[in-house]
Amino acid sequence: MKESHVLMHSMFRSKPNLTAMVGKILNVVSNELHQTHTGELFSWIRHTICLANTNVVYGPSNPFSLNSQLEQSFW
Repeated sequence: MKESHVLMHSMFRSKPNLTAMVGKILNVVSNELHQTHTGELFSWIRHTICLANTNVVYGPSNPFSLNSQLEQSFW
């Protein structure tokens, strides 16, 4: 856990890395805005933030993107 913490902080110190991560998060939020439908706001926000953050961490192999049941099981 300590190594992970140090790695995350080193990533946030680099402006290009931080800009890239924020850009990826905003892309997910933008895509989810186009797919909105009537429903519970909290559920939509939870799903969108979960997907955005896990996409940044796992990249194209994000298990939460590949298996929608995983997100439901997680919560």
